[in-house]
Amino acid sequence: MKVANDYIVTEIQEWAFASAFSGNVKDIVSVGKDAKTVKSLKVGVLTGIVYMAPANSSGHNVCPSLTKGCKASCLYTAGQGKYPNVKAGRMRRTYQFIYRQDEFMAALAKDIAKVIVKAKKLDMIAAIRLNGTSDIAYEDIPVLGHKNIFAMFPSVAFYDYTKRYDRLEKCATIRNYHLTFSRAETSLSDSQALAALANGYPVTVVFRSGLPKQWNGYQVIDGDIHDFRVWDSGFVVGLKAKGDAITDKSGFVVDVVQ
Repeated sequence: MKVANDYIVTEIQEWAFASAFSGNVKDIVSVGKDAKTVKSLKVGVLTGIVYMAPANSSGHNVCPSLTKGCKASCLYTAGQGKYPNVKAGRMRRTYQFIYRQDEFMAALAKDIAKVIVKAKKLDMIAAIRLNGTSDIAYEDIPVLGHKNIFAMFPSVAFYDYTKRYDRLEKCATIRNYHLTFSRAETSLSDSQALAALANGYPVTVVFRSGLPKQWNGYQVIDGDIHDFRVWDSGFVVGLKAKGDAITDKSGFVVDVVQ
């Protein structure tokens, strides 16, 4: 028997699916509407971010390397992401990406162009985070005659967090796309995180109750100060547990030992 929350989720999915096929694809990039990327304004960066319905919450998995721990602790349970109307918008966007991808990519390009114009007026760096709550390989998706969105906008600073270790090497030659590896709770992910650090990539680790000075011998910096990871290299980006992550027991959230 379904509980009340199951009905709410079903209603959100049904509304989002119907909305995805109604009218033009639009409102792909969000600017200044989330607490994390807004913090980057103080370092001169205007960030546009794309939010999807994470993991397989829409019925389509947009996080191919998801783990039990990261799914349970996803930022989808924190901040604005916990509200039904926000979830519905993110699901609508996900369905449009899946079923109307050419239109989605064209709309994404239009939104990025708007961010560039706005950043120029503010004398700021234009940055785009394509995977706010997803882990999609945009490097493989052509757009409007270009190999990918990065080739279309070579002056924009694109960056993302990824749990897909293979994407680090795959995207290494894309000069305007910076990836940060996100540690999960598995032993494989730990070994990949250490390898990424050794190769100069930043790695995010979620900590409970504060941040340590080091993790496995690598310096920990505060990743909650701002979101713009492009300037980081070979650091552990410490993030404080939020939402459901605060009570995580899978190993995804690391307990700080002082």
